[in-house]
Amino acid sequence: MDKAGLHVLYMPSIQSFRDKKVRILNGSHTAMVPVGLQLGCETVMDAFNHPLIEKFIDKLVTDEVLPMIHEDRGELEIFSAGILERFYNPYIRHLLSAISLNSLSKWEARNFPTVLDNFEEAGKTAQYNLFALAALLVLYSGKSETPFTPDDNPKHVEFIRQHWDGTNIERSVREIVENKDIWTVPLTAVTPLVLTVSGFVKEILNDGMEKALANLVQ
Repeated sequence: MDKAGLHVLYMPSIQSFRDKKVRILNGSHTAMVPVGLQLGCETVMDAFNHPLIEKFIDKLVTDEVLPMIHEDRGELEIFSAGILERFYNPYIRHLLSAISLNSLSKWEARNFPTVLDNFEEAGKTAQYNLFALAALLVLYSGKSETPFTPDDNPKHVEFIRQHWDGTNIERSVREIVENKDIWTVPLTAVTPLVLTVSGFVKEILNDGMEKALANLVQ
């Protein structure tokens, strides 16, 4: 196929391909949804045409996801570019509201592994992935600038809303991320998670999503 002028990447296994796709494509989708919805975006294309969101996803993938995939960096960047290119496809109308289905479990499966790897392997706080979690909690709390009805486990949504205390965000975030009915893994294994997410939640609530995101990606 190389002779035909096609650039072919040979993956060591189907599992390797799937793992990269989950972290790069699916993780980007999951991170984009709560941010995009709170910025008034309706589709993936709308979100990726927003300069702040485009920069957010680029930094999330480049700074946090790719360094934790231990393969050739050049080939990973080619793979990532090919995967993310579909965000720009004008013929595919992906509604953010549809992608938001079961976002809590999706964030755990797609984004938390990257957060954990950054913390354990590099001693880093994966701030872009944690900003996505903060945006998700704000969206589910019912306190976001954009009215939204989560399409998720009703008990989990109810727990978040019942334990949401605007006067003590850190306590609220801790109670939510320590709930073993919502999460199947201990999110607090990443020790900076609660403080980092709480800080982002406060920024989003106090300053609005656009300003909070601009501060993050500048």
